[in-house]
Amino acid sequence: MMRTFMFVVVAILAGAASAAERSASMLSYACAGCHGTAGASAGDSLPILAGLPREYLSNIMLQYKNGERYSTIMGRIARGYSDAEIDAMAIFFEKQKWVSAVSQLDPKMIARGKELHEQKCVRCHLGNGQYTEYLLPRIGGQWSDYLTIYLKNVNTSEFKQPQPQLMKESLSLLTDEELAALAQFYAAQQ
Repeated sequence: MMRTFMFVVVAILAGAASAAERSASMLSYACAGCHGTAGASAGDSLPILAGLPREYLSNIMLQYKNGERYSTIMGRIARGYSDAEIDAMAIFFEKQKWVSAVSQLDPKMIARGKELHEQKCVRCHLGNGQYTEYLLPRIGGQWSDYLTIYLKNVNTSEFKQPQPQLMKESLSLLTDEELAALAQFYAAQQ
């Protein structure tokens, strides 16, 4: 009798875990139109989500949901999810394999971007932007166009974006061409 009871409990728990995984996977389908299947974005102005840290993804989505982060679309989408659903999707995307973007890049821009990275960004964005942890996203291998747009907008007044002060200060000193070079350098990191 006790064996049967334990078997039933284990089966129920396994089923619940499986249902939670399916639910997170199903929730992520809403993201596929822009961010690609399993977070492997095929759009050069939309970020890759696959493999990014759960904490980072949850934090960003909650910032969109609460209006703390500028967006044209993401705020409206995020408000449709509970905090638990956002966390479930973040866990799902964290488990997916990173697939680097394939961008058309200029070797001279990449070289200039490397210089800028070493001068301004290397303290936080280790491994040429491929290192990721907690609230620090991987940017190495991300789409060049997405990174260029993002970097250019960090210091604009209408682009409400929670960022470390050091990053804002460093980026404010760069020209648009230098920001594009930095983006190309990171995009080249496969």
